[in-house]
Amino acid sequence: MKSRPKSEQLPVRRIPVHELFPQPDAGKRPVAPLNASNLPKLRAPVAVKAKRRSVPKGNILWALVFVGLIMGGFGLFAYLRRDVGQTPYVLLEIRALEENGHPVTAADVLVNDKKMGVTDSFGEWRRYLQLEAGDDVTIDLKKKDQLTGSKTARVPQREGEKQDIELQVSISMQKTHGANPESVKSSMSSREPAKTDTTKDAMKVAQIIEEKASKDKADKSKDAVLDRLDDDLSETGDSGLGIYFDDGLNNIQVMSAAGQLKPANVMDKHQQSVVRDRILPVFINDLQNLGLKVEKQSPWKVSLGYIPNGDQVGYIRAEIEWQSPFGQSEKSSFIAGFAKTYEETGRGLTSLLRLHMKKTYWASKENGAWVVDETSETKDFWKLKPGAILSDTSGEKFPIVLSAEGQGSRRFKLKIGKAQPCEAVRQRSRCAVSTESLKEAPPLPGWVQKRVRILGPVPSGADVYVAGFQAQSVGNNQWEFWSKSGSSLKALILAGGRIVHSEAFKDAPGEALILKMASTPAKVKAR
Repeated sequence: MKSRPKSEQLPVRRIPVHELFPQPDAGKRPVAPLNASNLPKLRAPVAVKAKRRSVPKGNILWALVFVGLIMGGFGLFAYLRRDVGQTPYVLLEIRALEENGHPVTAADVLVNDKKMGVTDSFGEWRRYLQLEAGDDVTIDLKKKDQLTGSKTARVPQREGEKQDIELQVSISMQKTHGANPESVKSSMSSREPAKTDTTKDAMKVAQIIEEKASKDKADKSKDAVLDRLDDDLSETGDSGLGIYFDDGLNNIQVMSAAGQLKPANVMDKHQQSVVRDRILPVFINDLQNLGLKVEKQSPWKVSLGYIPNGDQVGYIRAEIEWQSPFGQSEKSSFIAGFAKTYEETGRGLTSLLRLHMKKTYWASKENGAWVVDETSETKDFWKLKPGAILSDTSGEKFPIVLSAEGQGSRRFKLKIGKAQPCEAVRQRSRCAVSTESLKEAPPLPGWVQKRVRILGPVPSGADVYVAGFQAQSVGNNQWEFWSKSGSSLKALILAGGRIVHSEAFKDAPGEALILKMASTPAKVKAR
């Protein structure tokens, strides 16, 4: 194996630093340190003016042309979208009324001979229509060939630039009196041979005589009945009382409940307005249709209010106040829920009101039988029903049956048991009998009176309701109420217009009914 030849080593020479970095000032005199005497003089900087770049005049002109085109485009767009020539919208509100002021529901609405719809449950119809100020609008109302009405109104001028134009029209509808005589005459002439003038006059005279005879007969029958009743009542010296006991329950005052709680949420605020603005007018209209007269000074008062129920829809509370035939002031109340429509809710309130009231009649004795006569003067609200029970001042009960019926009048016969009517007060020919309210009779057949005990602090002056009917306190924290065995019920305790306790329970046969309130009832805020 051959060995590598050794390299020749060159001699190493160290290079001095001054040779690597030559110093040009070497050999000169040392530089003196700087001081105030040998400082160089400095000159103030001179501002140099920058040269402005000139913009060509042609570019400015093109920019102005571009801006002008944009502004002109916006102006043209606004001009094309202007409302010049556009017909404004007018809010047309129509209200249909009967001659007595009652609203007419489901009446066909024709505007300028075009059917637009029907009136609602309040007899109102409204819609926005394109009409010019000063236009004449012809409105026709019709309801099943029974009521008609017509009116021509003029669209008013706009009061403000942004204010809508409103046209409100109230039309009193009149009853139709059959078909047009001319149309009847033409239709009859096509079917029957023409009759002579003498025949027509004879038929007309015969019709007048027949109507007069029937009217005289009815008047004589009515006078005979009144004379006979006056003779019967004159025996007792009370002929001024008449057939029906005047208990003042033909006039009623209906109002919204005063001092209701402030709404806690939007739902309660809405429901309060529904009760006040929707349910109350329907309720009043229903009572008027049943013959009652609504007036402010009536001693019989009914007020409707809304009872909140937390996050759920609340209830309607009706408070009733009236005077008994003997001058005693009486009060009662009940709770009802909301039905599907305002009309159903109003009818339900009317039926519940009738259950809470009692009407007094005079019963007279004829040929050994006690009867109650119902004439055309009896309001529909107070008309008796076969099978109803009447009671006298002593509490004796007498079922009634319909024995006779005529034009606008009915006669009911009392079923007599062991006791005679008004036997305790020795009335032989007449007796004051009344229908039964919830204090004496259950609301539905098969219901009986039960008792419930409430454990816990019940607020003073609180009202207890079971199944919507007010329970009566009998002391010792017990309340009486009407119930059907085996039914599921709900109890509400109200204090200050607020529900302080709500509990559902079942009326199980043979079990004691007990409700448990919280140890600390909910605080009742002031009204």
